[in-house]
Amino acid sequence: MLLSTSMRISLSSGSAESDTSYYEYLRYCAAFAFVILLSLLGCGTTTSLVRVKDESIGRPHFKKIVVSTPTEDLQVRDYIEKLVAARLRGEYVTAFRAMDVLPPLREYTGEEIARRLDSIGADIILVVAVTDFWETFVSAPNMGIMTQWGGLLSAKTTSASTGAWLSIPGVTLKEKHVKLDARLFLIDVQNPPRMIWRSNSTTSSNFFIGDSKVMREAANQISMSLVADGLLESTTSFVGIVVLGGDSHEIVLGRLDRWENNKESIYNPRGLYGHSAANTVWDRESIYTSDTSACSVCNPNATNPPAIVDENGAAIGHLTLNPNLTIGYDELKVRKWLERTICKRKPS
Repeated sequence: MLLSTSMRISLSSGSAESDTSYYEYLRYCAAFAFVILLSLLGCGTTTSLVRVKDESIGRPHFKKIVVSTPTEDLQVRDYIEKLVAARLRGEYVTAFRAMDVLPPLREYTGEEIARRLDSIGADIILVVAVTDFWETFVSAPNMGIMTQWGGLLSAKTTSASTGAWLSIPGVTLKEKHVKLDARLFLIDVQNPPRMIWRSNSTTSSNFFIGDSKVMREAANQISMSLVADGLLESTTSFVGIVVLGGDSHEIVLGRLDRWENNKESIYNPRGLYGHSAANTVWDRESIYTSDTSACSVCNPNATNPPAIVDENGAAIGHLTLNPNLTIGYDELKVRKWLERTICKRKPS
């Protein structure tokens, strides 16, 4: 859907119609500015993720993993396996693509799969399936001059000499969404594959985010959840405290590490959870910095701010300025950082 507007502007001087058209022109400018503002406020991605873990497995911290995508489309499979494996390989573990370990040229028995994984020292296989991908189109509210016309956001100007149309390229406000089903299997030569973890996630972008960034964010949330659940070994040199956001505290927002230059530290504005990431505490438009959101670290009345958990997954506090809730970790430093950096507002 494209937005369009049609208006008539008389250029003859000294007429009542000229005054009316001038105000119509101002309304047109206001509407166009609103469309641009709406699109800019939409920059970023958000992920909703629900996961289940077989708690009997404990926290094994596997170091090698194979990533597989169950599809007959080799291009799609190659893209997703590369994307997820690169995300895992670059941050946490040694990751292999199933296309390399188990070339899709024939069917493999369970024993063959187990022996192939054993030959590379891997005990687990992560199966990631795209269950849905769709786009939605969003339009600005009708402000009195917004009408469907000609497929363009345009202004009709009537000149005494030409009477020509002046057209401005249209604006399409398009959101992208992807749903992933991820399943982690423990592979053993002596036993059938055993599912030990599963997640369903929906990642949405707004208007100017490309398909690749939506997929990267979806892969990022899966890998971070696996690490937070103790299923993958982190190869980074520090041990930190994890901050989990979202309605059910299922999304990793970073670690309360003391070193601001660490890429996983929540304090690092240029790290994995800094300005370049979407929907983090560094994102001024996210639910985590809102003045009114129940999940906000800045809302002194927040009822569901991000949780702070230790290395065993036990909750020790909340990342919040709510005086009725305890931070529970390096309280003075964290509170000052929130007040002076994350929640500091520019004077209006």
